[in-house]
Amino acid sequence: MPHVIAIHGGAGLIRRDDVSPGREQAATASLRRVITEGSAELQRGGSALQVVVDAVAALEDDPLFNAGRGAVLAASGQVELEAAVMDGSRRAGAVAGVRTVRNPVHLAAAVRAHTPHVMVIGEGAEALATELGLPRVEPGHFVVPERLSQLEVARASGRIHLDHGGAGGHGTVGAVALDLEGHLAAA
Repeated sequence: MPHVIAIHGGAGLIRRDDVSPGREQAATASLRRVITEGSAELQRGGSALQVVVDAVAALEDDPLFNAGRGAVLAASGQVELEAAVMDGSRRAGAVAGVRTVRNPVHLAAAVRAHTPHVMVIGEGAEALATELGLPRVEPGHFVVPERLSQLEVARASGRIHLDHGGAGGHGTVGAVALDLEGHLAAA
């Protein structure tokens, strides 16, 4: 059975005028790197679940994308991150409202693997991350200048929008993979 991987750096309408050529090139290069690494891991026999978690974690670490470092800020000026993973076994794990977990997708995978829950949020999710020894960062780690600017514009308009982009929005990242064993996973 062949392997397959698909990723996206955001869903929704992104107008060409809103993206500089340099930013587009950097985002495209990052996406190509993630898809190349994921495809190579699948070719070596890696699991679809691990590949999608690794792919999303890489995008969470890249400030160009609306996930992890670079995520859109809440009205408070802080991040409130979420992530979800699932596989063909119909097992899923998700987290929401986390503020200090470096890679929320790793915590979502841990919820799936190590708890009887499907979703853990807020303080409970943060406590689970501590218990599992997952990497933590100060909340300011996630804040990038572009997102601060967007928040200021949104505040000045008197309206806070999803993704600070009005009706179109840009959404968050995602990955789906099928491994050589025929297992399917998404994050």
